[in-house]
Amino acid sequence: MTPPLLILSSELAGAGGGLATAAAVAVELAKPGARLGGDGAVLLAELAGERGRGPTMLAAESAREVERRLRDAGLDAAARGRLTWLRLDRDDWLDRLRLGLDASGSLRAAVVHLPPTGFRAALDSEAPEACAALLRAELPAQRSLAALAVVELRSAGIRVRVARRAPGRVATRRALAGIDPGGDASRRAARLVRGLTGRVGLPRRAPEGTPSGAY
Repeated sequence: MTPPLLILSSELAGAGGGLATAAAVAVELAKPGARLGGDGAVLLAELAGERGRGPTMLAAESAREVERRLRDAGLDAAARGRLTWLRLDRDDWLDRLRLGLDASGSLRAAVVHLPPTGFRAALDSEAPEACAALLRAELPAQRSLAALAVVELRSAGIRVRVARRAPGRVATRRALAGIDPGGDASRRAARLVRGLTGRVGLPRRAPEGTPSGAY
């Protein structure tokens, strides 16, 4: 079985909106036109608190199938729109992530959203190797930190993109429900996906000093 595209997601301290950005990217990856292989199922794993997210009334059949497999494996999962949401406990999240990836069956992609400390732990651990990284940063205020992170990740052979804007309130609710956020949020997510998957066209010129790969 071909392993899924694995994307680690996080945000710089104070940036906010990282989870909604990760969800918007995951929804974009789950669209039929993504052409990434797999059966279209996309997993979004979140290092969360005591309560997981519940399933939505409208969910893709592929998401429901992955939900069933994960629950059979004893994991906290929910089909939400195009996505299957996996809650990771803070104490043993790496073990649960490995189990979730193994139990999911054929996946097109998995997006794993972590706080900064968890993000570093994932990079330094023997977790499944990430193909790409998504960072949410407030630019230009966090330009220097974002640039350092980009350089470090690229030196490790990891493709990286920086989201300089978080989805708005309505787009956030839609993305967290596993559906297309619409408007500018969808267009930004599509650009991020092209960069994260290596399908990049000619980029627009960014403002001077913006880290390479920022959208």
